[in-house]
Amino acid sequence: MARFVKIFLRFIIFFAFTLALIPLQIIFVFVPRLRDVIPIFYHRMMLKLLGVRVRVWGAEPVKGALLVCNHLSWFDIVLIGSIAPVSFVAKKEVKTWPLFGLLAQLQRTVFVDRQPGRHTVATSNQLARRLAAKDRLVLFPEGTSTDGLRILPFKSSLFASVERQAEPVQVQPMSMAFSDLCNIAMGRRQRQTYAWVGDVAFLPHLLSIFGTPPLTVDIIFHPPLAEADMVDRKSMARASEQMVRNGLDDILCRRLAVNAENR
Repeated sequence: MARFVKIFLRFIIFFAFTLALIPLQIIFVFVPRLRDVIPIFYHRMMLKLLGVRVRVWGAEPVKGALLVCNHLSWFDIVLIGSIAPVSFVAKKEVKTWPLFGLLAQLQRTVFVDRQPGRHTVATSNQLARRLAAKDRLVLFPEGTSTDGLRILPFKSSLFASVERQAEPVQVQPMSMAFSDLCNIAMGRRQRQTYAWVGDVAFLPHLLSIFGTPPLTVDIIFHPPLAEADMVDRKSMARASEQMVRNGLDDILCRRLAVNAENR
């Protein structure tokens, strides 16, 4: 009963808070100096509401960086969006989702068709323009979410946008994992519960996140790719995949130092 009440109250606060900020962001999104103010505030307030702590390892990415991260669930948007002003690269279907599609548009998400053979030069050019304008873009190159215990092969097609840049672009891999529940290390089954994979319906998973006890997530910002790994999109995909996989292993095996920055 207590969990039901907690979910209900959090859900009411979430919708009230979200609906209150949407009109402001509709205006702010057209003002470069203000467009990032509400999204980062919104994501940080969502973490406070849900009792989620994010531990950040490594330096915050520079403007104009392409951030490459493993994908756990829809909640990744809140977790990463709470750290720095970013926009995301998402499948075009997200744009049609009730409410969340609007929120994605208000965070200036780049929508792409991820079906084989549908990634066009126009899409690459769109990403290249955003990077040239010094936007930080977050890319999930696995193409789908996972159980949080492994890394799927990275698809290289979206790295083509970096190849088209006249000026060098910083490609910075990130690793992310659910770590602690009530300050106790999570096990394999618990991490799989919080991941959003397979045929799991969106609403039940949303409610499970809203009912979570205190949760800790670790995010590692790795060093940007070296020049030798930036030869072409396939090289970038391989190098990024290896760095993200190594970082995930470090998180799961508790090999991180103790100097993380809490958010």
